[in-house]
Amino acid sequence: MSWPTHWGAELTDVTCSGAVTDDFAGSRFGILPPQFDALRPSTDLVSVTIGANDIGLFGAALSCINFLPEPAGVSCADRLGNGPAKAVDAWTSEFSAALAEIRRRAPHATVLVTGYGTYVRPGGCYPRQPVWARDADYLQGVMNKVSAVAKAQATKNGARFVDFAAVTVGHDICADPADRYLEGLVPTAPAAPLHPNAQGMAAFGKAVTAAAR
Repeated sequence: MSWPTHWGAELTDVTCSGAVTDDFAGSRFGILPPQFDALRPSTDLVSVTIGANDIGLFGAALSCINFLPEPAGVSCADRLGNGPAKAVDAWTSEFSAALAEIRRRAPHATVLVTGYGTYVRPGGCYPRQPVWARDADYLQGVMNKVSAVAKAQATKNGARFVDFAAVTVGHDICADPADRYLEGLVPTAPAAPLHPNAQGMAAFGKAVTAAAR
């Protein structure tokens, strides 16, 4: 799908919900073409958001729900341990290779790599969001690690990093519903849990546009 923007760019959207890094080169759902296929030598701008689905982080976050306070439940930090962090480490080389392939296929493009947001503030906000404080910090810590790897690999491969964590401070899942950019475990606006709502997408789009210019 291609369409012009108000600032004169013609954009081609090959995003896909739930995508993992393998989908750049492979067929998503067995029917969608590889995302790499959209790249051309004439492509002059590419934006990339990837990583959290590679390590199953959103699914892990949903498994961290505890409706009763400690100790009446199981901490997902205890249950998951170092697994997600090790998965991020394993993903690093795969992501680096993907960025190198983007550069090979679109050698003149400005490549923007976006990080992930500040989904939950330090200590969380139990019971407004039913995740214990230490689990909230654990999940955000893993998300920060994904973003840190994305930033490091962007720098290594000549891309620009767009920091969504800064954009979402004060607009996390603990904020009042009217102030949220990211929806909570039970969304109050049209969006999937732990995904950006319309306000969030507008804020992310503004940050990407600024980086592109």
